[in-house]
Amino acid sequence: PGEKNDLYVKSVQRTVIWMGKRQETVEDVPCGNTVAMVGLDQFITKNATLTNEKEVDAHPI
Repeated sequence: PGEKNDLYVKSVQRTVIWMGKRQETVEDVPCGNTVAMVGLDQFITKNATLTNEKEVDAHPI
């Protein structure tokens, strides 16, 4: 507990949603919707907690 050996600071390249066969880039998404965040795949292998850079003290649920 308390170690930050798996902490990465990385910007999301873009946020997308799918509508049928189309992919649409969006700036923000209302709570409860599912999105894809492009540019994080090399850092997330199973699951992750995503937060803004100022909240690096986030804890797993």
